[in-house]
Amino acid sequence: MVARGALIFFAVGLMHVTLLAADEAERQKEEYVRYALEHDGDPARGEQLFNNREKLQCSNCHTIAAEEKSGPFLEGVGDKYNREQLIREILYPSLSIKPGFEQVTVVTTDGRVVTGRLERANQVIHRIIDAKGKTINVDTDTVETMQVSPVSMMPANLERTLSLTEFADLMAYLRTLKFGVQKGMVAGGKLIDIPRLKTPVTFLPIHPDDIKFDNPVWCGALPGTENDMLVIEHQESRIWRTIRSAYSVQQKLFLDLGDQTFISNNQGLMCVAFHPDFTTNRRYFVKYEVEEDDQVKTTIAERRASADGLKDSGQPSRRLLEVFQPAFNHNGGCLLFGPDGMLYTAFGDGGPQEDPNGYSQNRSIFHGSMLRIDVDHRDENLPYAIPPDNPF
Repeated sequence: MVARGALIFFAVGLMHVTLLAADEAERQKEEYVRYALEHDGDPARGEQLFNNREKLQCSNCHTIAAEEKSGPFLEGVGDKYNREQLIREILYPSLSIKPGFEQVTVVTTDGRVVTGRLERANQVIHRIIDAKGKTINVDTDTVETMQVSPVSMMPANLERTLSLTEFADLMAYLRTLKFGVQKGMVAGGKLIDIPRLKTPVTFLPIHPDDIKFDNPVWCGALPGTENDMLVIEHQESRIWRTIRSAYSVQQKLFLDLGDQTFISNNQGLMCVAFHPDFTTNRRYFVKYEVEEDDQVKTTIAERRASADGLKDSGQPSRRLLEVFQPAFNHNGGCLLFGPDGMLYTAFGDGGPQEDPNGYSQNRSIFHGSMLRIDVDHRDENLPYAIPPDNPF
């Protein structure tokens, strides 16, 4: 009994030490954030650090504006992120990972384990670029499992490698990496200059600061209303309605599909399209991912709005189309009625990058294709009709 009590005391003590260590690590990160915000740093010294492969792995994984390695090229990061965002992206690399650069682990039938970025996957090979920039080809027929990790390949404890001054220098260099596109190409292959605007583009808010949306991916007018707008929250799988009057803007829930949707960095509720006769029939269509039988599918479903058209009716969805997605990105997104009354959509090329399976060249499958369906009629054994004038 004494031994058991001592063991419990030791375990509790160990957990306490671990929590203290985690708190100390977090304090150290925030100290680096504050220092880099308050000190400009030296870009020239930062560039030397970036290219010092003995001290850092930056140049093993990244180029500035060339072929991408295990990490994305960095041209434009000084434009894409403000100062604090860039600092936190470096110190907390797993907070947001660029789509297509998730870390994968492939286990082969002979027990081999390969970790890195999946650059290509098809019926022949899985091509992986590891954290040192090395390309590794794995025969597809030897792949037993492949798992995607939410943890970035980028080192999570850079502050343990660099002094405060060195970190500020590195941030100063990354902030100099602006978009360098200064020329464009017109018909005939002629290059023309693209001057920067004398007056920068400005953005004006259309709703007050207290109304916020989590990762919005689509917005548009609600048919039948004068001032109502709908906004889709991608990874919450919700549609919000904003109601604008002369005095205020209100926010109300239109639809919540969170309990039906498979959600990842690239997957969730993507789009909504309203039937051309929505104001009378209340029919509308949504596009989102589901997971069934260990497969992720992009789904198009028909739903009904309430009698007043101001929110979803709560009735079950009617599925029209669903397509298995072999990768975690390139799943398509848009859903739109054309002037012909037909519903147009696409399911992407299957990913993960550059259509590795050549799906866009295959007319017998939905991947890599633009689809056009008739939602007002049904063919035999289909919940929709194929327009007779479809070209393929």
